[in-house]
Amino acid sequence: MFRTPFFISLTLLAVLLAGAVSAKATPLNPAVFQSDGVLDLTSGNYTIDTTGGTGGMPVLKNSGGQVLYTGTNFDQGGSFDPTIGVLDFTSISIGSGVTVNVAGNDPLALLSRNTTVIGGSIHSDGSPGTNGYTLPSGGPGGQGVAGGGSGGGGGLAHPPAPGYNSPGTAGGGPGGGGGGVTGAEWH
Repeated sequence: MFRTPFFISLTLLAVLLAGAVSAKATPLNPAVFQSDGVLDLTSGNYTIDTTGGTGGMPVLKNSGGQVLYTGTNFDQGGSFDPTIGVLDFTSISIGSGVTVNVAGNDPLALLSRNTTVIGGSIHSDGSPGTNGYTLPSGGPGGQGVAGGGSGGGGGLAHPPAPGYNSPGTAGGGPGGGGGGVTGAEWH
């Protein structure tokens, strides 16, 4: 468990949850947004869906799907993930044993104006890629979440087309790596 003032937690959470981070990024100021009050999660599982609310607003839901908080969208500009889902609180406490899963397409900014205590866990996991044996390529890459780019597709160096090889495809987003080169023929 750690305690930190809002400006450090803002930067840390923005880096962890926003997917791709630009070197030119400016930290968001919590005072610019309307605070939803105190976030005090003491037990259970929760979901923050960055695009799940009315009009694509970010929402925090309990395990029963009840919306507890609705945030706002912030237009950061740019061509990749121009919208950030913002949830702003006076203070944040995520207790030991609490799990918060992040879903949705937009990056997330979880802002605190004061103390942030995270004893539980926050997960922003995309889906895994799938195995593939479909000409002309291998399996697709996993889907990114919360502003993260999707994984690149797999290459194919495989029969039933002897001599047919297909390189992998690049991953999505500004940090997406290039696809693999054409593989050796499989025998």
